[in-house]
Amino acid sequence: MGRNRNGFTLVELLAVIVILGIIMLIAVPNVVGVIDNNRKETYLSDAKKMVTMAEYATRTNTSILMPNNGEVTVLRLSYINNGDLTKDPEGNNYDTYRSYIAIKKGTDGFDEYYVNLVGGTTEKNRGINLTKVDDLNGDNRFKMVVKNFTIRSSNDEIKNALGVSTVHEYQ
Repeated sequence: MGRNRNGFTLVELLAVIVILGIIMLIAVPNVVGVIDNNRKETYLSDAKKMVTMAEYATRTNTSILMPNNGEVTVLRLSYINNGDLTKDPEGNNYDTYRSYIAIKKGTDGFDEYYVNLVGGTTEKNRGINLTKVDDLNGDNRFKMVVKNFTIRSSNDEIKNALGVSTVHEYQ
């Protein structure tokens, strides 16, 4: 008569544990990458939403000065936000002063929109560092979302970054 087996041998259990460990080594980084890409996509979506809010503000508020050559109009998030953009994808507050839309007259005469979106703290921020809006749709759009970048929020920093001499600011 054969032996009655009621359980697994130690070798069988170890083999299952090793296989599960290998699966976890492969799966966990992929899941983390998917979560990070979803957060980046949310930053990009929020930046596009800011542009839409800025376009609406410039169309409905005739007191906003649109830029001429050598000028930029800066609309701070605190000025254009209707309450839709408060938290970043990590759960931190968006910085409503350091987040803004900059509108500059392009060489072709059309307005160019730039976005600066800052979530988190000044030291540990994440967001989009003064990027032309057209670049938010490209193949490299995820590279636009960066961590711990130098925030250009003063009017002098914005003038230098965009190569203009005058800033019209709305906050």
